[in-house]
Amino acid sequence: MSFRSVVAVLVVLVVSVGAWGVVAGQQQPSGPAAGEPDLEVFVPDNTVTPDTATTVELQVANDGEITLGSPQDRAAITEARNVRVTPMDSGPIVVETESQAIGSVSEAAPVTAPLDIRVPADVSPGTYELDIELEYSYTERRFPSGNVDQEVTETTTETVHIEVDDRPLFSAEVVDNALQVGVSDSLTVAVENVGSQTATAADIRVTPQTSDIQAGAESVGRIDRLRPGEVQTVTFDMVTDDSAVVRPYAVDAAVRYTSPDGGRDLDDRESLSFAVTPDAEQAFSVDDIETTRLRVDETDGVVTGRFVNEGPRSIENGVVTVGVRDETVPIRVTDDEAAVGSLDPGESAPVRFEMAVTGDADPGSRMLTFDAEYEQPGTHRSDLRRSISPLRTPVEVAPERDEFDVIGVEPVIEAGDTEVVTVELEYVGDRPITNANARLFVGDQLTATDNSAFLGEMEPGDTTDAVFRVAADGDSVEKEYETSIEIRYDDADGDSVLADGLRAGIPVTTDDGIGGTLVIVGGILAVVLGGGALYRRKQ
Repeated sequence: MSFRSVVAVLVVLVVSVGAWGVVAGQQQPSGPAAGEPDLEVFVPDNTVTPDTATTVELQVANDGEITLGSPQDRAAITEARNVRVTPMDSGPIVVETESQAIGSVSEAAPVTAPLDIRVPADVSPGTYELDIELEYSYTERRFPSGNVDQEVTETTTETVHIEVDDRPLFSAEVVDNALQVGVSDSLTVAVENVGSQTATAADIRVTPQTSDIQAGAESVGRIDRLRPGEVQTVTFDMVTDDSAVVRPYAVDAAVRYTSPDGGRDLDDRESLSFAVTPDAEQAFSVDDIETTRLRVDETDGVVTGRFVNEGPRSIENGVVTVGVRDETVPIRVTDDEAAVGSLDPGESAPVRFEMAVTGDADPGSRMLTFDAEYEQPGTHRSDLRRSISPLRTPVEVAPERDEFDVIGVEPVIEAGDTEVVTVELEYVGDRPITNANARLFVGDQLTATDNSAFLGEMEPGDTTDAVFRVAADGDSVEKEYETSIEIRYDDADGDSVLADGLRAGIPVTTDDGIGGTLVIVGGILAVVLGGGALYRRKQ
């Protein structure tokens, strides 16, 4: 063979090998293919409980088959496209999800479809069927030579099973609400086992959803055993804040219990929650305030009034106290407590308080505050309660007032003589007095040879004569001489009281008749119109 012939053979061989390699490296078109998807629906977690709303996950799986064709045709032939999942009539279980599209489902992995369902409280434990309709399309046959695919839309129905659990379940209802704004009190809840199994060692916890109401020290109640259909009550301590208002407040409840299989389970469904409305703050008022002897330099002033229970609840063993908020106010409360006993809403009781006003006080309006302590009947707590907001009431402090007035003085003393002087006194106090004794104090030019007089008992408005013996010096000038009278007596409470500083003018005359007459008239007018301040103090 010539060299030219060998080269030609080699070229043919190289070209042939290269062409074969290209063909071998390319996928050759397959022949006809046929088959279909086979969809199934599963619910991996299918256990639900009555009186709940939950979401179960549907898993749509594809176990398709190919009846004609090669392995490389399988995916295209068995894939379900545009899959739509529609739940059908579900019986006692309510399905709240309508039809939903989940895309394509291949044999490679299942596709999840969430399904919202609600199980009514009266559904009995057991297994319930739920039909799921599947609508999808797929390629039933493929003819590559003619580049033709035969598309099919198919609808099938699959059945899944929902298991309603056979276990204890609970409901809660408020049966006694003693809550009231501003106080600690109790809340009693009836707990019923609405499930089908007996629960033991059931711990019930309540949790208010607001800071206005808080669980107290006893926020967990224990029920040892609760059979199906059985009801028991549990009482909790609750604290209602001063800022709370009269409206419903949501309270969550949860029950942790021991099931028949010995496990500890929790029932914290939303249906266990309930609402409570506290009563309004207990309100009071003080009406018909009156004062007696509440004046400057008075040690036994009295404040009276009527204490009213404005509700909304009755009270027992009520006690009202009075005080002065401002320590600079010159009022000292000497008897600050008054018992009012039991009062229903709208009822009232009289209150009386005693207080003293200092001598350096200024007359005018002063503010008193009233507080109440009480118990409430019909509640689980017997501790004393206190009014939240003190009652503030103004009272008027009157100016200082004399207990006695000088009505007149007689006769006129002639210079150098001694006379029996009669001072007519009027008692202008508020209460009867006893054992009253008057003492006369004189100054220059006068001498009291008998300066005491017994006045005895006196009623308000009574007048009496205090008789003294007084001498005027011979060199006395013709005028009225100032004297001072103090009166000591026992008041209505048996306390000894001294009223001093009572002024009385005693006229002195000389031998001049005209001057004497002027002195007499002037002296009488001065006594009637004059008179200094009277002070008294308790001894």
